[in-house]
Amino acid sequence: MTSLIPAGQTKKAPSQSHKEAVNAVFSLFRVNYHNQYYKAFPDTETLNTIKKLWLNSLEGVSAEIIVAAGERIIQNSEFLPTLAQMLQACCVDSEGKPLLDARSAFIEACNAPSPKSDFSWSHPMVYHAGLKTGWHRLASSDEYRSFPIFQQQYQNLMRAMMRGENLPAIEHSPEPETKTTPLDRDAARVRLKELKAQLDK
Repeated sequence: MTSLIPAGQTKKAPSQSHKEAVNAVFSLFRVNYHNQYYKAFPDTETLNTIKKLWLNSLEGVSAEIIVAAGERIIQNSEFLPTLAQMLQACCVDSEGKPLLDARSAFIEACNAPSPKSDFSWSHPMVYHAGLKTGWHRLASSDEYRSFPIFQQQYQNLMRAMMRGENLPAIEHSPEPETKTTPLDRDAARVRLKELKAQLDK
């Protein structure tokens, strides 16, 4: 995913919450990567230019996810991140677990057994992308036809989730009906006599 803005859609001016989130992340970076930070951003003009780039690139991500991604980066990396690394850090679920790339998600969706709703998905987003693409299409179409459709659906769902939207719950298959307990011997004999009596009438 090279952009969080859907094709053909113009970018809006960054909101105040996004500006505050990016400023908060850069403050974290300044404290944690002091020497690297000042080497990368030696003056105010350079810093403001980079912040503007990050604001535009992260426009489709909720402010909460931006700050959480920055906090994860300083906990796990000794080096000042690039914008690409920041975008990747934003591609996580609510627990901070990295999401599959579209290709890996496509393979999982194609290989999942039926009923699809009962499969143990790596993330519900993979299921919903498969559902929107169409299980029949995934099973019967060539990859070069089905993958672009799945990829688009998956990226749309990822953008929605990164905006803070919730995915619908997966509706699991209903439990099979409880089997009737077989009759014991005595009850079976009585039932057999009743059936014979009915046939003799």
